[in-house]
Amino acid sequence: GEIVGISFGAVADRFVAAMAHAVAAFVEQGFIVVVETGFDAPQMQICADVWAKYIPLRVGLWCPLAVLLERETGRGDRVRGLARLQHKTIPRGVYDIEI
Repeated sequence: GEIVGISFGAVADRFVAAMAHAVAAFVEQGFIVVVETGFDAPQMQICADVWAKYIPLRVGLWCPLAVLLERETGRGDRVRGLARLQHKTIPRGVYDIEI
């Protein structure tokens, strides 16, 4: 089978908020932090709200769907369809820099 959708609920939102606060704690201690996510728009907003006072640099890194599908298959440890789904659901236009 292939993944055709993922739904997130209150538990996922709490997890994202907890992760965002954990990242903020590292920043408060003077660490430079890089966070890679596959979040959808509401989850990105949770992080943006928590990290607003730190003025983060948000970078979106994109590649063609064909490349993502090839990598998904080549790795052998990915659930089929996740690359296509994330390519469709990860928001564009919300980053400071998009490559």
